[in-house]
This record gives sequence, structure tokens and C-alpha cells, in this order.
Amino acid sequence: MSSMPFRRRLPSALLLLAVAACGGSEPQGEPEAAPAAQPAPAAAPAATAATDVVRTADPAARGYTAADFPRVQEIAPGVHTYEALRSFDDDVVATVSMFVVTDAGVLVADGQGSPQETMASSFPREWVTTIEQAEALQAAVYVPGHGFVDPPAVLAEELVAFRGAIQGIIVEVGHVFGEGAAVEEALGREMGDVDTWTRAQGLRESAIRRVYADLSGELVGG
Repeated sequence: MSSMPFRRRLPSALLLLAVAACGGSEPQGEPEAAPAAQPAPAAAPAATAATDVVRTADPAARGYTAADFPRVQEIAPGVHTYEALRSFDDDVVATVSMFVVTDAGVLVADGQGSPQETMASSFPREWVTTIEQAEALQAAVYVPGHGFVDPPAVLAEELVAFRGAIQGIIVEVGHVFGEGAAVEEALGREMGDVDTWTRAQGLRESAIRRVYADLSGELVGG
């Protein structure tokens, strides 16, 4: 999703919002500073056509600068997203948090976390299952943990693409694993479209090693 391992079109950790039920999932890390305390530029028009959206999680490639953040958008009555920039090594990515404003106060679901953790500490095959379950909900809006809050149609497409990116690396690593080769052998092989992921240079090795560990049964609970 502008969505949500970091495919060229996707960012990582997923915050899922079913607007009808106002439910959130996968909070991570410490919450961002209270959004209300910081001035936020006007949100991008929600009516932007899906075909006009640049499919990348790279802020610069989308024409954004630091001055464009933080960004706040209301995606349902009382439900807002909060986009901010964070640096990871030499890369700058957008993190997305979600907050709900009620008469009782503000509830924050935090989408932070190192994108390299999108594959360094995940259970890849379970991740695919979780995304499939999210898709089955047919939620009105899928909110990414990283990237950008684009129109709902784009976010839904990006969720599907994100799942495909994870499935792709599992299949490619699985070929090498099936040969009985060591993980170092997998690192030197072609791995489909992994090199097109956002932050591919930093994510490629961790993704391959994590999938290999998953397939070999080294992950507890995997």
C-alpha cells in the first residue's frame, strides 16, 4: 500500500482500518508526539485519481520535501492519519500513525518501526496469511505503516502488490532452499523483483535470510 517488505510501490508494517468498524491493528513502538500539538499542512486531495499517483514509497521521488511534513488526513469521521519523515541509515521514509479522536480523548496506533525489521523480524509465510485475512475483510481503507496515505483504491491495490512481493521472495528463496544450498548461495542468486523494492539495498539480504530461516524451521512459532 502507499502504501506498506518494500516494494517500489509499497511501504512496510501494516495498520489496518476497517472504517465501518473503526478497528486498528499492529501498533508498534512509541507513539509520535501528539499530532494536535504540531501544525500540519493541508492534506492531499482524497479525490486524486489512482492513475495519477506515483507508486513509490520514496518521498523525494514523489516530489515531497521535509517542509511537506507532518501531514494529517481525516479518513473517516474522527479517524486521522499522521505522516512524518524518519531516517534509516542513508534513507528517508515516511511513517504513518493513526489516531482516533473521541469525546473521551485520543487513541494513537503507531506505525513506526524500522522498515528493515518489515523482513528482519517477521514470519514471512504467516505475514502472507495475515495479509490475505486483511484482504478478506474488504475494509474501506487500508492504512500502511510506512509510505503514504493515498486514495482508498490505490491503498487496496498496493496491499495486493505488497502480498505479491513477499510471496515472490518466498518462492525464489524456496528454489535455492529446495536444492539444499546454504543461505549464502541464495544471497548470490537472482531473486525476482526484490531489487525493485524501496530500500532494496538494505532490505535484500535481511529478507532472504529471514525467509531462509522460516523455511528451515529456525523461527519459533513460524
